[in-house]
Amino acid sequence: MKVKLPMFLLCLFLSSGLALAQTKSVSGVVTSADDGEPVIGASVTVKGSTKGAITDSDGKFTLTNVPDDAKTLVVSYVGMESKEVTIKGGGTMKITLTSNAELLSEVVVTAMGISRQEKTLGYAATTVKSDEITGARTTNVADALAGKVAGVQ
Repeated sequence: MKVKLPMFLLCLFLSSGLALAQTKSVSGVVTSADDGEPVIGASVTVKGSTKGAITDSDGKFTLTNVPDDAKTLVVSYVGMESKEVTIKGGGTMKITLTSNAELLSEVVVTAMGISRQEKTLGYAATTVKSDEITGARTTNVADALAGKVAGVQ
């Protein structure tokens, strides 16, 4: 009797701790409002937390062990407006990001290389204004920079 009661109380205490620490899994797809294509590499984080994920090649993400009290996701991507989305229970969330050309005022591309003849380290930096990028008729930043910056194809 003396051993059973403390063991019972210990088990009760541990099981109540597990019951209070409930978590959930959140998944979804991030797409672009411009063309409906998936956004690859978008950052999805739980607001006020360090828990996060990056979207895959299909724009899909999955967050596991999200606390039940978490209410909001923050979705961000370079060149697009960040968006805060309320976490919905069950199902796959569909999040659409809109582009924001004003976020990119200019892009600096740096290249480093080693010259084999002299064994020296060389640096190169090129500045491209946002007007030159937005004037290009392409949705890919690398294509807009091709021909304007050395090393971009």
